[in-house]
Amino acid sequence: MDSLSLEVERKFFFKPETELKLRDLGAELKRDQRIYDRYFDNEHFQLTLADHWLRMRDGYWELKCPPGKIDNSFGPATHYLEITQEEDIICRVCKVLGLIQTAWISVADLVQSAGLDEFASFVTERKVYTLPCGSHVDLDKADFGYQIGEIEVLVSDVSKTDNALEKINSLAEKLGLTNTERIPGKMDAFLMQFRPLHYKKLQEAHIL
Repeated sequence: MDSLSLEVERKFFFKPETELKLRDLGAELKRDQRIYDRYFDNEHFQLTLADHWLRMRDGYWELKCPPGKIDNSFGPATHYLEITQEEDIICRVCKVLGLIQTAWISVADLVQSAGLDEFASFVTERKVYTLPCGSHVDLDKADFGYQIGEIEVLVSDVSKTDNALEKINSLAEKLGLTNTERIPGKMDAFLMQFRPLHYKKLQEAHIL
């Protein structure tokens, strides 16, 4: 994956027959994987209250955040930048925390020195299906008992989100999805169950 990509995605609750529907639409199972995520923030929830999600995924740092000052809601869909280059992550995190960027040589150094602690960790069993239309579907089962599907299209810039949304909504219709509002993701479910105060703060800030 590139250092920085824009993900347009729509979550949905999947059923046992979802995989059969995907295959009927020409989808191919590309990966069946196990993912270990750890998320970090400070005691004031400064990153997540800015809708910035710093995580270590299978040993590598990633940051998901909104693409600028743009409404992140497309009805049931959302869009986020996913940043994987450490110096770009440091730049974004320092900006949110009000820190001097040049003081840090790695994300791990920044996390330790800036007092960022782990607030969530879980393992996800994921099946990834790709479709001829250019979208892909993740079917996730988290180890704390929550499962969720996600239709996703990667684009190079914000100007291409409308086309991505058309692909997503077209596939959603073919899968029989009828939700018109955002469906809670794994993080929503985790925080609601294990970190209710954090979850309440994010709801009050209209992040979740």
